[in-house]
Amino acid sequence: LSHQRTVPVTTGNTGLHSKKGMFRRSEIEANQKRSEEHRALQSRAFDRVIASQLSKLKSKQPTKKVETEEEFKANLELQREEAAKRGGKKLSKEHMKLAAETGLSGHTIMLMMKEKEDAKKAAKREKKDKKSKK
Repeated sequence: LSHQRTVPVTTGNTGLHSKKGMFRRSEIEANQKRSEEHRALQSRAFDRVIASQLSKLKSKQPTKKVETEEEFKANLELQREEAAKRGGKKLSKEHMKLAAETGLSGHTIMLMMKEKEDAKKAAKREKKDKKSKK
């Protein structure tokens, strides 16, 4: 062992130092080998875990069909036709009257009225829930 060279400790304490505070080259190489093996083991374990999780996600998600430009345009046209058939919400006479008086858009008035109606329904539900809890 006297032919082995010793090197001073320059990094943290790994528990392999000799009595003089020096590492032997063989100890350093053994420590590095263990570290590399540990990193490789962790890497393989990580890859296994990630691969299984990715395969689960891929199996859950439906595969998306890649559309050509012509198919996309045809699909978009169908969606527009369906939307045109459904039509929009109609404004009532009350909404039109309020819109004329306030200067706001009829659709804005309709949204405001809907919010008030929703609030009233929520209040009724709360009262009903309180009564049922008693």
